[in-house]
Amino acid sequence: MSTGVLDPAFEDLLASARQADPSHVGLIMDGNGRWAQARGLSRAAGHEAGLKAFRAILSASADHGVPILTFYGFSAENWGRPEGEIRALADLFIDYLRTCREEFLARDCRFVVTGRREQLSAEMRQLIALAERETAHCRSRLVNFAVSYGGR
Repeated sequence: MSTGVLDPAFEDLLASARQADPSHVGLIMDGNGRWAQARGLSRAAGHEAGLKAFRAILSASADHGVPILTFYGFSAENWGRPEGEIRALADLFIDYLRTCREEFLARDCRFVVTGRREQLSAEMRQLIALAERETAHCRSRLVNFAVSYGGR
């Protein structure tokens, strides 16, 4: 079933996931800025498109029965990006955190964030804590968002 929003490669990935019956799918959200620049758009527009893809993947993965999703959204190395791009990403994440709780509650998704929270703004930490608290009782699915994480 096509969502009409996802790249065909993601549709194929989700179809394969349904056949394999995975318990956990992880996605590295990378390349949004390059995608936008290749189309003559701002890097911020690419990150906005990435958020749309995130929502589409969240919806499609439910249709395919994937119980745990991890989105790798902003690594520790990403702090080296230009300040304006970091601010645009932070603003996008803050806006999403303000509205996502209803979406997660409607889908019975528990939302958690992993990573170094101390590097995030106070507002972002508060919104993360609120979303985690409000979705703590949800049991159908787990959505883990990795922010300011690193493997080095």
